[in-house]
Amino acid sequence: MEIVIVGDNIQGWLTASMLCQNLSNHNITLIADEDDKEVDDLSYASPQRINHLFDYIGLSSTNHQTDFKRKWMPVCNANLINGIRMENFYLNGETYDVPWGFVSMSNSNLNLRNTNMWFCLNHVYPELFPRKTFSPFVNNNGELMNYNKQMDDVDGFFNLFNHTSYVFRGHMLKEYLKEQICSPYPTALPGGVRYQKGVMAKDYIQSDEGYVIEIHTNDNSDFKKLFVDLVIDCTGHKSKILNGLLKTEFINFDSLKNNNSLYCYVPYGYSNNGIDFELHNRLTNTAIPYESGYVQHFCLENEIFVQYIYSDKYTDKERASEVFKDFLIKRFKEENPIIKEKKIVNGRHKEAIKNNVFAVGDSYGSFEPMFCSGMFALIENLLVLVDLISKKDGFINEIDKQNVNYVLSNEMDFFKPYIESPFAYNRLNGSKYWTDYRMKQKWNLKTENDFITDLAKISEASYSIRSYEKYFNNAGLIYVLAGSDYSPYPKAWFKNIRYSKDNKETYENVRDTYIKHKESVNKMIAKDGQSSHSYLINKIYKRIKK
Repeated sequence: MEIVIVGDNIQGWLTASMLCQNLSNHNITLIADEDDKEVDDLSYASPQRINHLFDYIGLSSTNHQTDFKRKWMPVCNANLINGIRMENFYLNGETYDVPWGFVSMSNSNLNLRNTNMWFCLNHVYPELFPRKTFSPFVNNNGELMNYNKQMDDVDGFFNLFNHTSYVFRGHMLKEYLKEQICSPYPTALPGGVRYQKGVMAKDYIQSDEGYVIEIHTNDNSDFKKLFVDLVIDCTGHKSKILNGLLKTEFINFDSLKNNNSLYCYVPYGYSNNGIDFELHNRLTNTAIPYESGYVQHFCLENEIFVQYIYSDKYTDKERASEVFKDFLIKRFKEENPIIKEKKIVNGRHKEAIKNNVFAVGDSYGSFEPMFCSGMFALIENLLVLVDLISKKDGFINEIDKQNVNYVLSNEMDFFKPYIESPFAYNRLNGSKYWTDYRMKQKWNLKTENDFITDLAKISEASYSIRSYEKYFNNAGLIYVLAGSDYSPYPKAWFKNIRYSKDNKETYENVRDTYIKHKESVNKMIAKDGQSSHSYLINKIYKRIKK
């Protein structure tokens, strides 16, 4: 099978690596799109997705002590993050965390790690169980985030594979992957990919049925005319093939208003500010509401990535730049940032595969990066792509395409309420942007395929069923609900119904058990935990470089 990937970028090279590793019996070629530009931005995703992808291409391992699998990390200035810190999203001066890892939704026993029990304790002992205690109550990773400490695996307590994700410089990983799979004797991946720098797609020759059968390039060598069985569109938001050539409909996610971002890198120890990396290198992605959007910052090995995501319906680029610079000065004392711009797109195409064109990453669809969702469509589509080609050794029927499009559209539609939730449940004042989200935004409570979304399920769970047990497609929503004071037990109902049924002794026992558990956890973290930066250098980079 002749597979041609169009896109000389991080998404194209992750695709090439995935195919080389898992479909080495097919011929794989990668060429650039004529509009390809080197984008110096950050790449990140939630742990289950990105770790599975990296397992597929040989960069990660379920055993995180296997150092040779992470040799790419120092090359890409990579760091580990354990979750997201939502700062000032509910009330100014308050934070809540969304830690990676599994959360217990069980209601069979009123005990620790039980979400419904925490909502009860929040009513009974509000001073001992304020909103910020939810994440450590249901997930040990939340306690590590509180202390900004990283640890090796501890059975029954913490696992790096499930509780951490990667954040890295995308263009650096692209170059690393290129070296691995383009060399005559690949050191990490079997097979290889045909690639020649500077070769760009110029013309797409289609059959009468609309299938791409040839791609003509700007080159005069063997790359001048490429015969094609399958084209992988990695041309980014422009979607030059799926949308531009095949005119596939794009569905906007109108409830997500942000469409632009400004970003920069702040080095540790910058001469004008002297940032303390032990203080600022945290194992969280921090998000903060700011005028017409929100600011995020991630810590890499030796610098901080900061971006302001905003909507141009509420501000212009000049004002957005002023707001962003104001944040950089206040938070990092950065007075001379080199600021770049990046487009934000919220939405997806109606189809991921049409005729013999399969789109991955931004070419198919994307979300704004609220919950490390920047690589969502890339990872999901790549996993499905490998299954699709390997299932019948490249033989693809129309029913296969319909199944793929159904699965991938549902994946994005079901994830969308998770991105929407901090906007939907905010109680922020002070800007028209946040007031409009709070008071005027109409939310779509069904997907295109007429499935009930999680936002609708939340209403049913909190007003009718009075339980969040096993109720959502994305368990991360429960952290937003707890942090936003959106309990399934309103105070009046709890006082008159739930509290009167439950034995007060039950709450006292769970309270006392949690206090003892927390003391034990604190001792473990104090003994074995290291600061985020120290762990990265001493436990990962140092071992790898030996």
